[in-house]
Amino acid sequence: MANTIKLKQLDQTQLAAFVNTLILTSGEVLTASRAVVTDGSGTITTSSVTATELGFVSGVTSAIQTQFNNLGSTYLALAGGTMTGPITGASNIVELRNSTNAQTFRVYGTYTDSSNCVRASLSCSTTAVTLTAETAGTGADDVAINLTPSGSAAVTISCAGEGNYKLLNLFGSGSTGSGVSFAALGSGGRTYDLLSTAIGSGAGAGKLAVFDATGGAYRFVLDSPGNVGIGTTSPTNFLSLGGDAARTFWMERRTTASTGYALTVQAGGAKSGETDTAGGDLYLLPGTSTGSAESGVRIQGCVAGASGTTDRSMSTMIQVLGNKIGLFGVTPVIRQTTGIAAATFVANTSAIVDDTATWGGYTAGQIVTALKNVGILI
Repeated sequence: MANTIKLKQLDQTQLAAFVNTLILTSGEVLTASRAVVTDGSGTITTSSVTATELGFVSGVTSAIQTQFNNLGSTYLALAGGTMTGPITGASNIVELRNSTNAQTFRVYGTYTDSSNCVRASLSCSTTAVTLTAETAGTGADDVAINLTPSGSAAVTISCAGEGNYKLLNLFGSGSTGSGVSFAALGSGGRTYDLLSTAIGSGAGAGKLAVFDATGGAYRFVLDSPGNVGIGTTSPTNFLSLGGDAARTFWMERRTTASTGYALTVQAGGAKSGETDTAGGDLYLLPGTSTGSAESGVRIQGCVAGASGTTDRSMSTMIQVLGNKIGLFGVTPVIRQTTGIAAATFVANTSAIVDDTATWGGYTAGQIVTALKNVGILI
């Protein structure tokens, strides 16, 4: 055959020199430093793979794809040495570990260099898992951490242990304190902040406060002695209400057709089982007055009307004003036994009872006048 060349007794060097100058049937000369392959017709031709590239697989003893699939058992050393250790992907789990050394995973938002960047850092030690927003240099000063579930799903925090009831710790070093904000984004919603206050807070330091961020006012405060303030940030008693507006303690009316329920206010009793020990007194006090002004207490009743009528109005039945008292809506007056001069005579000798007879030094007329003044008689 004219195209058949028989090669005999050529060593490796001689064979290489021969192949490098071999003229193919197509007229091409083999390219230097390239691998050779046979084409579809079985003719030797030049490959696109260079000798250098072919050298990359030198020494490989098993399938490369299999090695990639088993990457979890291979140690990685990335540029700069920022991550070393095994990454495993078995059972759809990605793991980053290096023996007992604590690990940190970082995701960058912006990066010029390690001194000018914004990044999220997820680290794990033997006692804590920490997610931190970190900034440096030209990076933004304030970077939020957002947890946003999809649709109507919620963010859930759970603790399986029995030793700690605290599922969430919030720490803040700012002068206002530390807190969490609750914002209703729907129509008519408001934003409220729950704060543990510090010295820079408008409520003062060391308090648990509810701040109405929409209205710009503190609505509730619990101070360190345990006093509660509603409408005030400085409660002076166990329950203090803000004094810049009238307030009403109110029990809502029933929503079904029936008699309303009772509301009982009771002072503390003596210890159960003890004998001859008094319970606590119940005081009903008006506000403090100044100078010549006086304040008092009113007890009102809902007077019955005609059968079949609806809501009735309230009427004052007892009113105490300073040192005066009035019953059944009359204007309060001072104690009547001190406001009327005592009579100087006694019952007459005929024992006839008339307006000149006296009882305890007072005539019947004087007693009737006193009863009318306080509202007992009309």
